[in-house]
Amino acid sequence: MKVSLFLCVILGGVAPFFFFGGPGYHSPQSYKAAWNLGHIFFFSVVTILLFPYLIRWKRQWHELQHLSVVFFLVLVAGVLVEFLQMYSSHRSPDVYDILRNQLGCLVGYTLITFKYKAAAARWWVWPFRCFVCACLLFALWPLTRSLVDEHVARKQFPVLADFETPLERMRWMNSRQLEVQEKIVRHGKRAAQVRLTTATYSGTTLFNFPHNWHDYSILHFSVYNPLEQPLKLHCRIHDTRHKESGSVFSDRFHQKFTLHQGWNDLQVSLKEVEQAPKSRNMDMGQIENLGFFVVRQPEPRLMYLDHIYLSR
Repeated sequence: MKVSLFLCVILGGVAPFFFFGGPGYHSPQSYKAAWNLGHIFFFSVVTILLFPYLIRWKRQWHELQHLSVVFFLVLVAGVLVEFLQMYSSHRSPDVYDILRNQLGCLVGYTLITFKYKAAAARWWVWPFRCFVCACLLFALWPLTRSLVDEHVARKQFPVLADFETPLERMRWMNSRQLEVQEKIVRHGKRAAQVRLTTATYSGTTLFNFPHNWHDYSILHFSVYNPLEQPLKLHCRIHDTRHKESGSVFSDRFHQKFTLHQGWNDLQVSLKEVEQAPKSRNMDMGQIENLGFFVVRQPEPRLMYLDHIYLSR
């Protein structure tokens, strides 16, 4: 009884976070991944609490019937939560959240099988446990991957990106537009190919990187233009306070470069970045966004990015 009460208190404390709080748009990948795992934890506890009552209510049922009922109830609850989020918070429905809910149900039942001898004796329990463990490891991979890459990024700094490490592509927004390749390279063994479209704004943005640029004076990056036709490339930088102004153009740094055929080794003065906002100085200890994009291209084309780093 004490354990059940304790678990109920935990659920009561966690439930509001389905609708309030949570990671923001620019939050670290590891924070977002850890937050998503909350679905698994919450519904595993729900399953553990429901099962004793269901077993007492339907003693004649087979264990799989009990599991099916709880699995269905968790599914209904998960869909309802996703539906309510559309009207009570800034979030939108996510089918992966529903899958995490169902995995939480299976994790909860797996823990229950260690308590109830009748369930543990079934032939299918060990294969079931192995299956759930495999699913759980798969669900933990985004968090593991993020923590590893964030550690690597801290060790690489002041290099922000050079595409030499296998997980680095996930630091970028629209990472599907990026392909790490080894044919056209400015530094090291790899560089990123960026597919540019005919959308109004097309490019890529570095989101996950060390944000304190206080002790540096120049941002360096190399861009390769494979065509004879020059390419107008825009570089955008803003800090965490940018959203306070409504993300207006005058509150961020923006510079346009003309890319000629071949490699273009470019520099940005961080003093100019600091002084770019019209009514304040940019917080160089909280740089949040570094973007490279083109505007209204008449046809799709490619560019290549490499060796993005800071220097004193």
